[in-house]
Amino acid sequence: NTQEDWDNSGFLVGDGNAEVKKVMLALDATEDVLKEAENKGANLIITHHPVIFGSLKEFHPSSLAFIAAQKGIAVISAHTCLDIADGGVNDCLADALELSDIEKCGDELGLLRIGNLKEKMTCLEFVKYVSEKLNVGGIKYTPTEKMIGRVAVCGGSGAEFFRDAMNCGADAYVTANI
Repeated sequence: NTQEDWDNSGFLVGDGNAEVKKVMLALDATEDVLKEAENKGANLIITHHPVIFGSLKEFHPSSLAFIAAQKGIAVISAHTCLDIADGGVNDCLADALELSDIEKCGDELGLLRIGNLKEKMTCLEFVKYVSEKLNVGGIKYTPTEKMIGRVAVCGGSGAEFFRDAMNCGADAYVTANI
């Protein structure tokens, strides 16, 4: 099991013995996703973000887990285990940035990936590069005069791994929710 201790990946909602008829993939199990699954006859949704996260304090008709169970739709979530898997979110992020010599960084699970750009860039060139490669408009960054050649990446909220990225020799760190 490669999920973090605080995570809640796995089979979260449904009957594990039910026959799977149709599967739907989604980032999150939202109301719209549940409606679409129901309309398309999907009885299993595989998500990245867990539909049940943290301690469940109540289970009421407006909760997404309740709605999924009521509709007979099972939910499997692969969160941090998908982030760190070989070929998972962090590897895809490193590939999207066209990093080479990619290595795991931070710990044996590979919560971060680190690799090299084809050529070093200024900070502003790198910000533009990331924006184009990841097709994102709003990037927050800390300016630096340092040329950027070695880049660490972490899909999701990676603020707590900033020091790991530095310790692995990153000139820049690409993550979300800092």
